[in-house]
Amino acid sequence: MTLDKRVGAAVEAVADIPDGASLAVGGFGMSGIPWFLIEALLEQGAGDLTIVSNNCGVDGAAVVDKAGNCRFHAAARNFNPPAAMSGRITVVEAERVVEVGELHPDEIHLPGIFVKRIVALTAEQATRKDIEKRTTRPRPTEEQETTR
Repeated sequence: MTLDKRVGAAVEAVADIPDGASLAVGGFGMSGIPWFLIEALLEQGAGDLTIVSNNCGVDGAAVVDKAGNCRFHAAARNFNPPAAMSGRITVVEAERVVEVGELHPDEIHLPGIFVKRIVALTAEQATRKDIEKRTTRPRPTEEQETTR
């Protein structure tokens, strides 16, 4: 018997999150945010949520096998495993889903026992890399400074 924790889409993965739920969201700087799960949760409409997060980055949690064993890329490894281990229902958003056994045991950063659902991103979704952008405003001119 093979174990396959994949669900059809992000909306299906978050459909049963109720108002008032507490969520731990992984991510570190620019790495590891479950971008499409967050969007699906916004569309789903649950409110009065408590969100625990170090900070939400925006570069995808990397590879998972069908049993939920995860390998994270770079800094995504910092907070995603503890965030995932703290939940009763852990949903993983993955750029790539592989067969059980394809990940070497030393590559697994989060054992599948902690994962209940997997959302496999499409190729288009996996390449979407929103990034933080520094925004600045022009310095005021001397004239603007004196009129303040």
